[in-house]
Amino acid sequence: ALGGVVKLSIVRKVHYPSFMNEKDDKKQRWLFWGILASSTVVLIGFIGCITILLSTSRILDYIIAPTPAPAVFTSASTVPQPLLYLPFDGDIADHSTNSLGTLATGNIEFVPGIPGQAAQFDGSGEAVEVTDIGKVSITDEMTLEFWVNLEEWQNPYKKSAHIESIASRSVFYTVSVNFDTWKLGARLKTENTGDFGLALKGRELQPGQWHHIALVYRGKENKALLFQNGNLVDEQTLSGQIVRPDDSIFFVVGTWYQQNQAFAGLVDELRLYDIGLSKNQIRELMQ
Repeated sequence: ALGGVVKLSIVRKVHYPSFMNEKDDKKQRWLFWGILASSTVVLIGFIGCITILLSTSRILDYIIAPTPAPAVFTSASTVPQPLLYLPFDGDIADHSTNSLGTLATGNIEFVPGIPGQAAQFDGSGEAVEVTDIGKVSITDEMTLEFWVNLEEWQNPYKKSAHIESIASRSVFYTVSVNFDTWKLGARLKTENTGDFGLALKGRELQPGQWHHIALVYRGKENKALLFQNGNLVDEQTLSGQIVRPDDSIFFVVGTWYQQNQAFAGLVDELRLYDIGLSKNQIRELMQ
């Protein structure tokens, strides 16, 4: 009998909290379990309220600040239609209303760009030629703008000019980079310049990063301007009409001629205009 009492005492101590003893009646036990159940319900309700509040906050955040969509230029845009538009989204075609003919030299590959895809040039003489560039006219105003991402590469060609030509129509209008300093450069040739045109100098372009470039000529204002990432980096006085080359001289992306100014890197969203875009219009194109 004594052994039974000891065993019962141990069981009761295991199953009940310390503030209970063997004299507690059923009412006390029911009160304890009732308090425990009520506390559990309150805790579950509290967690549920927090979850609802967090979900509501996320919904409000989405309504107030939705994910920005890619820019779509409508009739409300201040930017006119370009003469030439090479988005390089899987092809080298001109997507402007002019549909100018193009020709690829070498194996042009397409990789992720800004936005969509971009054309990749490896410095081996790959290029995209706009063979119908003679069908459009550029006189006393122009803008050449595009995105570029340089590869950290130096031309091994023995007659290299230490210049990588990104986009150009010979010396008449060209944008390039010096691979010794990675500094941006450009030229414009009008009837009032020498054989190689007027030089404009930009800042360093960091290889492996995307940069937006815009070469602008406003002949009526006697201004030649070079923009880098939406900021004016050089301005020169220039007048006269841009010299019109022979139609056999194509507009080229990726190199100049032969291999002495070959380019290695990515080019995306290239446009050519017959108007000198403003700083705000250039920044609109960057969106």
